[in-house]
Amino acid sequence: MKYTITFLFMIISLFINVFINSIVAAPPVNHSYKKLKAFEVLEKKCNACHLKDKKNYFFTLDNMDGFAKKINKQVFIKKKMPKGVENNLTNKEEQILKTWVESELAKK
Repeated sequence: MKYTITFLFMIISLFINVFINSIVAAPPVNHSYKKLKAFEVLEKKCNACHLKDKKNYFFTLDNMDGFAKKINKQVFIKKKMPKGVENNLTNKEEQILKTWVESELAKK
């Protein structure tokens, strides 16, 4: 009986600890508004093709900052991306992406 109570106490403590850690240890990531809007553009205009053809260049909120320099080069300097008429950026999308890219490049 003594071991059963001790074991029960250990199990309850474990569950409480896991529950508290899941709340406290992983605060939500606070992405900037600029970044979220830019990601919407990347997701809408780039990820569909990249998922099929260039899986290493599939954009996520976590990896997109590392691609800012390449995005600037391909989209704004060489004007090679996005490919296809259906993926052309609107003026608004272009401005959103450019604002984010410039803010990322300024950090480096």
